[in-house]
Amino acid sequence: MAPPVIKNKRSPSTLAREISLVLIIKVILLWLLWHFFFSEPEAKHMRLPEPQVTQHLLSNTSSNLPPASTQHDR
Repeated sequence: MAPPVIKNKRSPSTLAREISLVLIIKVILLWLLWHFFFSEPEAKHMRLPEPQVTQHLLSNTSSNLPPASTQHDR
């Protein structure tokens, strides 16, 4: 004889409600993590002026690198 078939007692609306609740809890936890760890810098006095940062990021960085050697000693 075949084993009895066990039907899922949860209706689709209950499953959708549970999934929505879990997603809401996850979003709240992610927001709390961001708020406590990433919302503000640890040292407020260490901020740099935006023009200085922009100039540094857009400057030609190849001039700061040592010249590449094409000869290899063996």
